[in-house]
Amino acid sequence: MNKARKMTIFLILVIVLGVSLLLIRGALNSFHPASTMDLEISGPTGARVSPEDQITFLSWNIGFAGMSAEMDFIPDGGRHFRASSAEQVALNTRSILERIHTVNAPVLFLQELSRSSFLTRGIDVLDIFQKGLTRYQSAFTPTTNTGLLPIVGRLEIGKATWSTLEMTGGVRLALPTESDFPTVTIQHFNILETRLPVEGADWEWVLFNIHLAAFDDGPLRREQLTRVVALMAEEFAAGNRVVAGGDWNLLLADTEFPYSTDEKNRFWVRELPGEVVPAGWQWGVDPSTPTCRTLEQPYRPGVNYTCIIDGFLVSPNVEILSTETVNLEFANSDHHPVVMAVRSR
Repeated sequence: MNKARKMTIFLILVIVLGVSLLLIRGALNSFHPASTMDLEISGPTGARVSPEDQITFLSWNIGFAGMSAEMDFIPDGGRHFRASSAEQVALNTRSILERIHTVNAPVLFLQELSRSSFLTRGIDVLDIFQKGLTRYQSAFTPTTNTGLLPIVGRLEIGKATWSTLEMTGGVRLALPTESDFPTVTIQHFNILETRLPVEGADWEWVLFNIHLAAFDDGPLRREQLTRVVALMAEEFAAGNRVVAGGDWNLLLADTEFPYSTDEKNRFWVRELPGEVVPAGWQWGVDPSTPTCRTLEQPYRPGVNYTCIIDGFLVSPNVEILSTETVNLEFANSDHHPVVMAVRSR
């Protein structure tokens, strides 16, 4: 092969690579959500809450129905990036839905719901949940929403709030976000805000479904928590009852669960900056049971590091009646569901 031909082939490869990188960058940056965005609430309208009613909440990061007990995950130091099989995703989805129906909480905060994607082996997890929770109103907003990517395809992953009680005011509120790579932002962090009108009252329940950053050095999570607390405080000052729940990616309780996970695989763990939360506000957590495990390897009790990063924060005018983490041995997700019952003070 002569030098001219080699040079031509080299230039063609450089052009193809350059165009591919531009297309990938464009796909990753195709989602440009506004800082505040109204959301559609779909489904049947339920009964309106009375001022004295007790309300039960369930919060669960379902790990796009792919992170069951036999899984590890590359970002956490494992070897895999997507669910082991479509059959496993379907099984996880069914099992999670069955558990939700067993708990029968009127309000659900779910995180890491995925549309059909490479991660879920082509299964539309969000659609299955929407069809399996037909008694509920729902609102959904993505955190990740890309254009078409080579091999991976499109990714749309986010959080949804469901309620069998009358739910209004679906709004997406942006949280501080930083680029994952230079000039590229994959995750657009946000709060999913909804409201429960209260019969005959001049106040309402304001609900924040949240999922904070996981892999920053800590300052971003602190900034996000500060923003969540500030928005909650505004609603509390207006006389509303405020509940925020989800995956905080911050240690919500001191624990001594046994583990032998190396420190390098706990790189994402960060303490809760407790001074950010005003006195009188309460955390709804169950200190007896972990809510999350590390994913450097499949789950082995007493080996994987486990901790409590999922739960609820409530305003001072809300009384927490009970909080329980349902111990499922991480069978169908790398997180456990947390169930909390409250009432207005």
